[in-house]
Amino acid sequence: MAHRFVDGFADTMRRTWLLPVPSGDTIRRKLNRMPAGDVKRQLLEINSDVLSKAARMRMFTHSVTCAIDCNDREYYGKRTSKLVVGGKHRNSTSWFYRIATLCVVEKGMRLEIAATEYSAFSNLPKVVRRLLDESSKYVRIRHLLMDRGFSTVEIRHMLTGMGISCLMPVKTDDRIEREVKAAHGLRFRHIEWTTAYRRITDTTTLIIIDSSEVVPKKSKPGSEQMFWLYVTNMPVTDGNIVDLCRYYDARWGIETGYRIDDHEFTGMTTSHSDAIRIFYLLLSVILRNIWTLLKAVQTEKGMSGMRAYEFAEELKKEVFMAYISS
Repeated sequence: MAHRFVDGFADTMRRTWLLPVPSGDTIRRKLNRMPAGDVKRQLLEINSDVLSKAARMRMFTHSVTCAIDCNDREYYGKRTSKLVVGGKHRNSTSWFYRIATLCVVEKGMRLEIAATEYSAFSNLPKVVRRLLDESSKYVRIRHLLMDRGFSTVEIRHMLTGMGISCLMPVKTDDRIEREVKAAHGLRFRHIEWTTAYRRITDTTTLIIIDSSEVVPKKSKPGSEQMFWLYVTNMPVTDGNIVDLCRYYDARWGIETGYRIDDHEFTGMTTSHSDAIRIFYLLLSVILRNIWTLLKAVQTEKGMSGMRAYEFAEELKKEVFMAYISS
């Protein structure tokens, strides 16, 4: 199946784009001979060039809001690679190739500043630290937004130590459930929240807020009050708590980017090769970042924007040809 896909893609490039592309076998052999680490390094260097261009365009002159999340690509077959990780069952599989990214999520910018693969042996705090260290070359983070999967004592303690303001939902446990019960009938509560793991102790603020305060909606008579739970190391007061929780909506910008990747920028493959999988995952990051820069230039010049699929088709062939001919 993988052979037929690559060979079919090469044939499409020859017939539709009239490019002198080698056979699918030649393309696969070239990528398969390359270690996944080399593929990753070369593609991240290309992305670094793109981000340097964004810096020259003065897109990072102020501190920015960023989000960190993971994106999965389905894997079918035996687990022969350490890069295959387990996850929530989706599209007939529970195994995935996973990539973690740090993305700017404000004012229409959806630039992915840092990216790294997530293996079966990855340590989540170390993954976050790698992303933060890489992103520090380009941006100053004002606020960092993450989902509850990143809400661990180690990560919160690390972010506070680095002076990075963060906001994320928190997983419930018996202790939090008791605090939620004490909030019934109230609009919100915010309390000092100290947690410990091994030798690490972290103190943040736990926010318990009625969901209707964040997203106004009509409540049905007799309906049970529903709370949303967040933890943050930012100052929280009765006056700013609602705006602070609404601010978390910006995190969905990284999800929007993933959906664009799914439909326009991510090549599909059935290959079990780590090199080929990493190639497709990181290529989607590069394509999306270049498209973001192109939109910024077009807006500045008053030009109409090129659609994602039009841009993807044009640039894919250029990047792919440059890569296989190197």
